[in-house]
Amino acid sequence: MRNILLFFVFFLSFLSARSQALSQEKQFLTWFFTAGQNKNKKNFLYVPEQTKYTTDNLRKTILKDTLKSTWGTADKLVLTKKEKDYVKKSIDKMESDISLNDIFPNAKIIAQDTLDMYFEKYKPLGWEMLYNKNIHGFYSLNTPIFLRKGTVCIFQYGYYCGSLCGNGEIAVYVKDKTGWKYFFNLSNWVS
Repeated sequence: MRNILLFFVFFLSFLSARSQALSQEKQFLTWFFTAGQNKNKKNFLYVPEQTKYTTDNLRKTILKDTLKSTWGTADKLVLTKKEKDYVKKSIDKMESDISLNDIFPNAKIIAQDTLDMYFEKYKPLGWEMLYNKNIHGFYSLNTPIFLRKGTVCIFQYGYYCGSLCGNGEIAVYVKDKTGWKYFFNLSNWVS
């Protein structure tokens, strides 16, 4: 009986912790797509699958003792050993469990294999075929990584809108009394 009770208590704490994490993700992503630099993106497609490239890039960029701005500013974030270990574990267990539909009912998922099919089957015309299907762009997102009691977030996204159209970054965001704010860029790309 005692073992069942201990299991039940453990299970409830796990559910509570997972619920709190999902709440953090929802709060951050709501800000990101409605008030942050990607505001007004309420109707969009996203690809939830994580690729080895994006997680390897994330690992290479943020598994350092000190995260520094790529813009040459003095902005930086010094990670403790415990935070660095947590970040590594977070990247290692990243799953495609971001459900933007809870946040934006008009968001649609497009599977990575569907995109791959368009780009492989219609080689130079992949984007043209997607445009004909009314697909004018999509996001790829990693699960946000929260540190320091949910006041610091490391987040990677990419937005793709054509063969030479897109942008993305890995950035650090901070939360204060007024909400989330962009802190600094760790890595970015523009096409």
